[in-house]
This record gives sequence, C-alpha cells and structure tokens, in this order.
Amino acid sequence: MSLFEDLQGYEDSLLPIEKSIYDRVIVDSKVERGFAEALEEMDEVKLFVKLPNWFTVPTPIGDYNPDWAIVFYVQDEFGETREKLYLVRETKGRTDEASLRGLEEIHSTFLKQLSLFAHRAHEGGNRFMIEGVEAHVMATLKKTGLLDEVGADNVFQAQPGLGAALDAAWEEAQKWLRGKSEETKSNTQKRE
Repeated sequence: MSLFEDLQGYEDSLLPIEKSIYDRVIVDSKVERGFAEALEEMDEVKLFVKLPNWFTVPTPIGDYNPDWAIVFYVQDEFGETREKLYLVRETKGRTDEASLRGLEEIHSTFLKQLSLFAHRAHEGGNRFMIEGVEAHVMATLKKTGLLDEVGADNVFQAQPGLGAALDAAWEEAQKWLRGKSEETKSNTQKRE
C-alpha cells in the first residue's frame, strides 16, 4: 500500500523512488524532479527525503528550513565507508541572483546577519566558515569588506563535485580544532 494512493490530481507531481522512506516523492518543479531523479541514480546516495515545510533546524542566526535531507556514503580519512547527512535548502533552476524570490529584499539584511554572526564567532574565540560560495557571492563579499571580516581562509569557494567545498571546509575545521586542543593542553601544562 502506498502513502500516495489516494492523492488524485497529483499524479504528475509524484515521482516513484526507491532510495527513500516513502515509495514516491512529491516534486514542485522540473528542477526538483531532475534533482530527485539524479539522487535516485547515484550509487553514493543511501537515501533521501523531501522534508515538510514545518521541519526547521535552529541556528544562532535563525531557523533553517531545508527542502531535502540526503544521506551519502562517504569514505573517511581512514578509508572506511560511513554515512554523512546533507541538508539542502533550495533547488533552483537559475543561479541569477535577481531571479531568486525575495533575494533583492534580504540581500543587505543577510550581509548584516553574516557580519554579526562572524563577529560573534570571532569574539568568542571560534572560527566562522562558509562553504560552497559561488563566484558572484565571493565578489559581493569582497566588495562589502565582509571577506576581510570573515577571513579569506574561512571562505571556501564552490568546487566541482558533490560536497567538495564542504569537505575542504570540514578538513580545515578539523585542523583548527586540533590546534586549539594542543593550545589548551599547552596552556594547562604551563599553569601546572
């Protein structure tokens, strides 16, 4: 029995899938359909699900409402296969900033929040990193001075390959954490 058997009028919006907790996914556009079809075909995808609108993840700068949750098989630094969860916020068919709904209104607000979040992270002795930054966003960060504020070594440009920028940011974060751990140990030994 399918969860979607009684949905009449939605047949064109239903995509049969196997790599999910459901046997079909409701897609809102051709872009979403292509995205789900691509995920279904990828060997490295264990499962994926389109998340309901009410699903949010709290963050220090407000709730995050991802559209998709995807579990990938990845190899860790020891060559072991493990599972890694990715949350995808939007699947859009265009990368033109002005065409994305509401972006022109939130642009300056987003930059202010980004600045505030970076400042708070640095003030607390933490490191704020951004991954998957497209070239036009990098240009905006440079033009507004935010690149200097965040630190160029904390911004990871988009790279070919799924999750490549995230993996690079993760590796850098791990190095930084190891350094902070060594620094703490050293300071503790000096006090003793």
